[in-house]
Amino acid sequence: MKIELSRSPSLPWIAISVYAIFQLIILMTWAPLEKGELNVFLTSIGVVTLPKPYADFRTISEGIPYYEQGGDPYGSSDYDFIARKFNYPPIWLKLSFLGVEESELRYIYITFGSLFSIGLGLLFLREKNPLWFLTIPFILSPPILLGLERCNNDLLVFFLVVLAVWFVRDQSKKNMDWIGGLLILVATVLKVFPVFAFWVFIRNSWKRSMIVLLPFACVCLGYYLSIKSILDLIRENTPVSAFLSFGIKVLPYYLSLKFSDSLLAQGPWLLAVAFFSVVLIFLVGYRLGKEGEDLENFESYDTALFRVGSGIHLAAFLLGSNYDYRLMFLLLTLPWACRKLSEVGPIRKWMIFYLPLVLFVFWMNGQYGETVLVLNELANWSIFFVLVALQFKLLPQFVRDTVYR
Repeated sequence: MKIELSRSPSLPWIAISVYAIFQLIILMTWAPLEKGELNVFLTSIGVVTLPKPYADFRTISEGIPYYEQGGDPYGSSDYDFIARKFNYPPIWLKLSFLGVEESELRYIYITFGSLFSIGLGLLFLREKNPLWFLTIPFILSPPILLGLERCNNDLLVFFLVVLAVWFVRDQSKKNMDWIGGLLILVATVLKVFPVFAFWVFIRNSWKRSMIVLLPFACVCLGYYLSIKSILDLIRENTPVSAFLSFGIKVLPYYLSLKFSDSLLAQGPWLLAVAFFSVVLIFLVGYRLGKEGEDLENFESYDTALFRVGSGIHLAAFLLGSNYDYRLMFLLLTLPWACRKLSEVGPIRKWMIFYLPLVLFVFWMNGQYGETVLVLNELANWSIFFVLVALQFKLLPQFVRDTVYR
């Protein structure tokens, strides 16, 4: 059953508050961030600062002129101030206007940060839950501040994904699905992994879902095939960290470094155990998801955000190793999680377990020591398990009929 979205005449004070808080932070931090005056504070809460701010966007702004002068930023690190090779899709190298001077980087920071702020506002635009304030420690957390300090383009992708879900769930006008799909397509071209946000279109029936999904699937497939060789280079050029990352490969990578003299650490054994654990988690999640969630509010905005945010996070986890700023996509799961926490029902116990886990991985990383690093990764694996089980529980009925027949 489709639930029509009601429009409240009152101002969305929660969304305005969240947007205003974060936008104020953007406007207040760019100047001290450039001068290094925030480094001591950022380091104290687990954000690893680099010699220059906006380091991730510098890879783009310095890589563009290097590429235009005939250099190969995928094969050489000469252009980068900390010797990194380019690890973004080639579209970024075509955006000449982003090859800005050092003095202009602040405007990119303000733009990306402001768009992220708008995304946060959209995230809570329909929020009326009195527990919304519980999300503030997540929003003002080290992974989000790390994304800001690096001026990572995941901030832009976050905005595009949330805006896309907003359009898809606002069916008051025609063609909203196609507008949302185009936004996800743009995000996919910019960063590859947002393709999993198309999961938002799996709803109501196979026919309606496929009408939207198939055209975009063909375009994405053609795009990936056209840049396949570049995708291999991106994977090779993406740095791996055991201390500021999450993903299926992080714990095996850390253990292989820790016990390098052990026979267990030789070869792919640890990674094989990790992949076996993933298979086991999916099997258990499938079994637990057999008793589905009440789908009366399946079409609700916060449910759609949860499905998309958790889907992106699961995919990012399986892709290998991601820097902690990509945890920002778990913010999409918070409105639904807080609503379920305030309701009586079987999902509430999942949220009592889930929200503290997310808070832990947002605030604790390997910079606090090896014990915390291991606990952090175990918490990330636990989040992965919870989200797998909940994705099965939230399957649309027509998919459930196929999966659990």
